[in-house]
Amino acid sequence: MDVNCDGLTDLLASSTTESKLGLLLNRGGGTLAPAQQINLSPNLSGPAQALFVRDVNFDGTADLLVGSNQTPAYLLIANISP
Repeated sequence: MDVNCDGLTDLLASSTTESKLGLLLNRGGGTLAPAQQINLSPNLSGPAQALFVRDVNFDGTADLLVGSNQTPAYLLIANISP
């Protein structure tokens, strides 16, 4: 998923024990920026166990669904980039 809309595929990783994502932005040339941690706990009560990238709202851009084993069972992070 191109998180920052620079045309490069970035790396997202979920945690099996926490409501957090790891994000590594692609710098190009085979290098990644240092990892950033995204805390989802204000919006997702359980661990972020699964990631799914699809155009959920049919606007032509890929969105991110984060799955959990607790309620709410998922969190939609819509891509609002131009």
